[in-house]
Amino acid sequence: MVLGTDVNEINSGTTDDVPECNGKQTMRRCRGPVGCTEFMKFRKHGLIPLQINDGERAPSCENAVFFTTRVTWIIKHHASMIQNSWDVVDAQEKEELINRVRADFILDWSKRNHHEMVERNLGKKFNDFRYQLHKIYKGCDTHQEALMKSTSLVEPDVWKKLCERWGSDEFKKKSKQNTANRKKQRVNHTTGKKSFVRLIQEMGPSANNLVNFYKETHWSKKKGTFVTPMTETYYNTMCEKLYEIQPEECTDEAAKTIFRDVLGHRSGYTRGLGGSVITETRPSAMLAQLEHLGQENEKHKNEALMYKTELDEMKRDVRQLLVWQMSYDKRMDDSTSQRVSNRDTQGDEHILLHSCGGGNGAGFLKLVLVARMASQQSDGHVNHGTGAVEQFVKGTYDRLI
Repeated sequence: MVLGTDVNEINSGTTDDVPECNGKQTMRRCRGPVGCTEFMKFRKHGLIPLQINDGERAPSCENAVFFTTRVTWIIKHHASMIQNSWDVVDAQEKEELINRVRADFILDWSKRNHHEMVERNLGKKFNDFRYQLHKIYKGCDTHQEALMKSTSLVEPDVWKKLCERWGSDEFKKKSKQNTANRKKQRVNHTTGKKSFVRLIQEMGPSANNLVNFYKETHWSKKKGTFVTPMTETYYNTMCEKLYEIQPEECTDEAAKTIFRDVLGHRSGYTRGLGGSVITETRPSAMLAQLEHLGQENEKHKNEALMYKTELDEMKRDVRQLLVWQMSYDKRMDDSTSQRVSNRDTQGDEHILLHSCGGGNGAGFLKLVLVARMASQQSDGHVNHGTGAVEQFVKGTYDRLI
C-alpha cells in the first residue's frame, strides 16, 4: 500500500530544489504524480469502454490513455511490491489487481486477448514501478544511506526488503549481466511509450504496408537516419525483396509476408510490432488454445449441471408445496362440512323432539317411520343405514323419557 507520492523521487530520484530567487525558495517545476483526475471525471459516468481488436493485446482507441494511467495508479496503490518481478507475484494478489481493473473498464472476459491485455499491462507497470524505486536506491551513495532515506512511495518494511535484495551480490551480478545484454541490442524504435497498436490506429491506411510502417517507427526525424545500423539493414532487405516481385503482386499482404520473413519470429511476440500484437497461430499455440477452450467448456458444463440440479430441486419443492396446499384445502373443506353437518343434526333433533309430542308412543312410532323413509331415499338401500337411524332414534327417545 502506498502511503504517498514524492514528486522529486518519481522524476529524478533527488530532492534538490531550484536556487533561491528574490530570497524565496521555489519548488522545481516537474511532472507530478499520477492522480487519475481526468480518469475520475470520465469514470463517474459509468464504466469506460475500450476497443481491443481480435489478435491484439492493447487498446486501439483514445481511452487507452485512461487505461494505462489507471493501471499505473492501481499498481502504485495496491501492489505489495515485495516480489522480485511480476512473474512471481502471488496468484491471489494478481487476481485482486485484475478485478480492480475490470471494475473500471468494459471488457469481454470471454475473449482470451482481453485477459492477456490486462495482465500484460499490470505486469509492465509493476516492473516499471520497481525500476523507478531502484533508481531511488541507486541515487544514494551507500546502502546504509538508502535504508535511512526510505521513501513515501512504499511502506518502510517493503523498502527495507527491497534494499536488502538490491544490495545483495546475487542481484548486482544479475544487474550487470542485464546491462551488458542491453548494450548489445541492435534494434530500437522511435515511438516511445505509445504501443504499436495505438500507432497503427492513428496512422490509418498508411500503416497497412508494414514495410513503410517499419521505416516510420525506426526512423529518427531529428537525425535524419535510422536509429541503429541494423534497423537500416532490415529495411533495405525488405525493399530488395519487394523489388524482386512483380508490380501487380506488390500488395500490402505481400509486404506483410516479407516483413515477417526478414524479421523472423519469436515465441509469443511479433518482431517489429511489439508484444501488443499476437503472433499467427502455431501448432503449440493452437494446442494451448484448444486446451483452454476445453477447460472453459468443462467449466460451463459443470455450471449448467449445477443449475439443472438446483432447478430440479426447486421443481420438486414446488410440487410438494402444491400437494400440501391441496391436502390443507381438503382438510379445511372437511372441517367446514363437519361443522355444517353438526348444526343441521342439532336442528333435526329439535324437530324430532317436537314431532314426538313430548314423548308419547304414537309420536315415537312416527319418528321411526320418518327415519326409515329418509334412510331409504338417501341411501337407496333399506338394510344399509337403518341400524344407524334406529340407534339415533333410540338415543333421542331415551333422552325424551
